[in-house]
Amino acid sequence: MVSRIRDRFRDVTENMDSRIVPGAIGIIILIGAVWALGQGTKSTDPQVVQLTINAAATSTNAQIPNLAVNLSKTPGYSALTGAAPTLALSGRKSADQYAASVSASSQAGGKDWSASQAAGPPNTTACGDKASAWSPASSNTQESLIAYFPELVYPTSIKIYQTSNPGFVTRVTITDVFGTIHTVYESPPQPGGVCPSNIIIDITNADYAGNIVNIFIDQTTSPGRVGIDAIELLGIKY
Repeated sequence: MVSRIRDRFRDVTENMDSRIVPGAIGIIILIGAVWALGQGTKSTDPQVVQLTINAAATSTNAQIPNLAVNLSKTPGYSALTGAAPTLALSGRKSADQYAASVSASSQAGGKDWSASQAAGPPNTTACGDKASAWSPASSNTQESLIAYFPELVYPTSIKIYQTSNPGFVTRVTITDVFGTIHTVYESPPQPGGVCPSNIIIDITNADYAGNIVNIFIDQTTSPGRVGIDAIELLGIKY
């Protein structure tokens, strides 16, 4: 009985299409690779992985070769790629996203009060000079922030979360895919006001796409350092 089964198996394999065996081997290798990756990333949030892929490798970002470099400026300890999701996910025309990386003209600390504190969703619940928000190295200065977002959009709105000495954002611009700068907000410094406070900038009929936002601050008349906790960009997907 055993010999008959062995002979039958040999006959089947000898008559099998030569393409089937390599294909079967390929499938086995693929399944093994997927399993191995799954075993190695059990502690990794799949959403974080997908966000990283979307931010650095999507075709819509191919026109901005330095995007991945800009995103890499975000310190690893902040885990801000995962903290800056595109809130409206694939399949929708609109995108609501927080900055994935932020650089600043100066910052009060290497981690606390750093530019990276202005990336990701807002996490400063009370007004004041809080380490969980960006603050410049000193007061009575002019400063700037550059915020990089995961997705290119035709912008419809920008929201800036101010958590210390609001009212000193004087100009906001968006840089489009061709490097052209579009001013979307201008205001003289306005000391005082309710804190915390959000600046909401509505943008109508934008015929350009971008994902870089520049924020300019004039705190020369401020009683103390300005604090910005988060920057949010809303728009129509490019």
